[in-house]
Amino acid sequence: MKTGIILYVTGDPGITTDQDIIDKTARNLVPEADKVEIVGYDHGHWDISDAWRSLVVKGMHQIRVAMAEYSREGGMRLTGREMRLSG
Repeated sequence: MKTGIILYVTGDPGITTDQDIIDKTARNLVPEADKVEIVGYDHGHWDISDAWRSLVVKGMHQIRVAMAEYSREGGMRLTGREMRLSG
């Protein structure tokens, strides 16, 4: 069963605005995921339902939403809040 993760990111990305760096950082946070989609203020999807549809179309069977926030160092960290979406 393929697993998709939606990272709902809050806060200000600071100087890190390069989409490739943000995507790589997100993948490192959840290495067990087959696909990762980001919901954020300046990049990624606008809302959870848009990211959810994207993961369903890509064949993900289990989808979880994890809360993350930007750190002062320019990275991301998980907040520990999570929920599971079923399709």
